[in-house]
Amino acid sequence: MKHVCQLLLLCVALSACGKGPNVDALKTELQTQLDSQLGANLLSVRTMSRRGTQSFDDADGGEPRRVVYFDATLEFLQDLTIGAWADLSPASLAHILGAAEQSIMGINPEGNKTGDVLRVHGSSVYRERDGEWQPVAYQTHKPTPASAIAFDNIAPRPPNEALLETLTALVRQPGRSRAERKAITEELRTAERNINLRLDRLNNIASLASGDVDGEYYAIGQVIEFRASGPGFQIRNHATAGSVENLRLVNEGKVDFGLAQNELAAMAYRADSLFQTSTPMSELRSLGSLFPEPMQIIVAKSSAIQSVEDLRGKMIGIGLPGSGSRVNALMVLDAHGLFESDFTKVLEVDLGGSVAALRSGQLDAFFVTVAAPAREIQNLAATFPIRLLSLSSAAIERLREVSPYFVPMRLPAHTYSSQEESVDTLSVTAMLVTLEQTPFDQVDQLLDTVFTALPTSNQRVSTALVSKENAQKGLSIPLHPAAEAFYARQ
Repeated sequence: MKHVCQLLLLCVALSACGKGPNVDALKTELQTQLDSQLGANLLSVRTMSRRGTQSFDDADGGEPRRVVYFDATLEFLQDLTIGAWADLSPASLAHILGAAEQSIMGINPEGNKTGDVLRVHGSSVYRERDGEWQPVAYQTHKPTPASAIAFDNIAPRPPNEALLETLTALVRQPGRSRAERKAITEELRTAERNINLRLDRLNNIASLASGDVDGEYYAIGQVIEFRASGPGFQIRNHATAGSVENLRLVNEGKVDFGLAQNELAAMAYRADSLFQTSTPMSELRSLGSLFPEPMQIIVAKSSAIQSVEDLRGKMIGIGLPGSGSRVNALMVLDAHGLFESDFTKVLEVDLGGSVAALRSGQLDAFFVTVAAPAREIQNLAATFPIRLLSLSSAAIERLREVSPYFVPMRLPAHTYSSQEESVDTLSVTAMLVTLEQTPFDQVDQLLDTVFTALPTSNQRVSTALVSKENAQKGLSIPLHPAAEAFYARQ
């Protein structure tokens, strides 16, 4: 009988080990992560319960991993506003907790007080070595593209069969070069959008030009489409190349509304910089700023680079041609007395390409203007420690003299894991824009929906930052009359 009991105890122990660390170990590790990433005496793990596990192989080394899912309650040990432009972001907290942003309940947009409680559905990742469970860096999985979201009230549109067959043959023709395939894809996307825009006009559906289908602007556009459409008013989100194209589409009357960086809107309004070859887009009007997009300069934590001036002679990434990131990067370099010729390599790629190049040692630093924390940079920092560079106070002053619509911003420590100090930078804002002649009631209804629905949707980094209090920060073009009246009522 004694041997039977010992065997049963051994089986129980092995079974528990096979499922990952126990609840006490989970609770201790979560508290350790919160203290190291956010600082001690901010949040305390009060309760913890396991809710299941899942095994997978690490994508890089093939080493077995186990995700442990849990429910927890966290108590505030001091007053804190989560989601304020200069404070802890919900996305940063979600990353530490291994949670989706909508899985954190209890965040008060006006600020949480000492003793308030958060309820969290989160996860931790572990590996087993020598019979012990060791925590490993958590990396978010790439979310389902916003373009995959289906809405029941959008009816399929029957194609012209003969034209569809012709286009299908064109796409499938063998021997196409990469450049030819890219050109066909771009033209098809443009044609699809133009067709949808014309159909929307015929059906009195308002249009919103947002951004790339995998980007923040497009995802925000999807939330606006879903939340703003209703009896008497419908709006459709359309994918575009981003701010520059959106401003042109709005100015030409091809779309009703658009998302654009505030400094690019100012350039279009005055016909300078990127828009020097155009006539001034003087009919453009702002509806308000939605969220900040800080300029971020990323280097490896182990790098000797401590300032923007230290980048001289180094390899840098500045963003794609025509992008807001590239415009901002060149302005920042100029304000610090640096030019493209001062570097051994200047790479013009998107954020994903910059992240890969920094990790592989092909870049010493890269610039990006994006809502923080950016998911791609979060994932980089989880396994490749990074730092952010501050802009010098003199450069910030010069940039604000040239571009008064830049918003001074301090990114707090632990915006990204391994980032131990706050950094001073400037932020552009993502603005909603339209034309002066857009109907008053249409603008009023859209703004009412945006500032009611977006802050509570809790689906993206940026939606948590939307507020009427910040809507008039960084405005670079005149407000639409309906927007002026809307804010005057608040």
